[in-house]
Amino acid sequence: MSSPILPVSGMPNFGTGGAATGRAQGQVCMPKSMVIIAAGPIGMLNALYALGQGCPRTFLVDRSQARLDWAVTHDIVTNSENN
Repeated sequence: MSSPILPVSGMPNFGTGGAATGRAQGQVCMPKSMVIIAAGPIGMLNALYALGQGCPRTFLVDRSQARLDWAVTHDIVTNSENN
């Protein structure tokens, strides 16, 4: 007979929903800068999330100049080549 696995009080939740749980409890904060590798659909969503949460510096890295230009054109990130 196996025993059920019970959650341990006070232990961090590293599984799915851990960030959402921590955010509800006020434990998760947005970093001062973020690097997102790949500017595909998921990368763009992560960049939009960072922008929406107020992350002051988000760097988007990709081999496709067209995807990076699209992100700059749509104000998801700023062009940092000149900075």
